[in-house]
Amino acid sequence: MKLKQLIPMLESDDMEATISFYTETLGFKIYDKAQNERGVYWCSLYRDDAEIMFTDRNVHSKEKKATFNGVLYFYPDNVNELWEELREKVKVEWEPQDFGYGMYDFAIRDNNDFILAFGQVAEPQK
Repeated sequence: MKLKQLIPMLESDDMEATISFYTETLGFKIYDKAQNERGVYWCSLYRDDAEIMFTDRNVHSKEKKATFNGVLYFYPDNVNELWEELREKVKVEWEPQDFGYGMYDFAIRDNNDFILAFGQVAEPQK
């Protein structure tokens, strides 16, 4: 038995705003969605090989708002190109920089206030 893929599924308090942010701001496309009389309650979004799912908040949740304690880390082909594409359209968490762990990355906040980081292997320091 082999695990093939991990696709995060996060809760959202505003599915329409989440779909709008990911499609219009980040360039994702809708792979699939489910809706009822209240509107969309689940969706799967993708851009190239990256996929993420969102769902309405669990009715049994004791949290006051959708939460995620961590960072979703994406590996684009070119961090600087993506930075130029996004930097004026998003809430920046940190600008592109080399980190001691060998990565060059930047991070933003999505409409749910989740941190999304975009990185690539840093060029060796000379």
